[in-house]
Amino acid sequence: MKLISHDEVLKGGYVFPSEGLCFNMDNLEAEAFRSEGEWILSNNEQLASEGGSQNYLYMLMSGHVDLLKADHFGENQKLSILTVGDTFGEVAFLKGRISSVTATSVGTCLLWRMDYTRLLKFIVEHGTSGGQLCLNLAGILAGRLVDGNQRVMEIISFTASDMDLVSVYMRGRCFLQEPMTHYSA
Repeated sequence: MKLISHDEVLKGGYVFPSEGLCFNMDNLEAEAFRSEGEWILSNNEQLASEGGSQNYLYMLMSGHVDLLKADHFGENQKLSILTVGDTFGEVAFLKGRISSVTATSVGTCLLWRMDYTRLLKFIVEHGTSGGQLCLNLAGILAGRLVDGNQRVMEIISFTASDMDLVSVYMRGRCFLQEPMTHYSA
């Protein structure tokens, strides 16, 4: 990972999104928020490790980041592919600064990040915008919860339909294997 200056980012033509973290903030407050963070270039690197210490809130400015979670066998499974404007690290801020996922940059990525202490300082010092930032973070997390619930329902529906097919199949097999008995009156 390489730290880069704000000037280098501006020269590269990168624009900080007005949606997501900075949604509904006025331009001066959004710029104050951006200036509290730092810019990094990452190339195929692990940015966070599931269960490890995580002190940053990240926003992806270019490239892709994979979010991975270990399954019950300990194998990492891809949860999501983040793209420009997406954030990660919010859960760690709310859950004792422990990462809930492994985050890995895919190729070269430009990221903006802010550490926990600076984020709290911004929230305290910027009143209304600090409150709006909290609402924006809550909105991002709520969106993920809704998406997660939808995925659970898809899995449940898929599993239920599979179980119905297995049940029909098994009942059919049982029916076909039963001896034919004819009753006469």
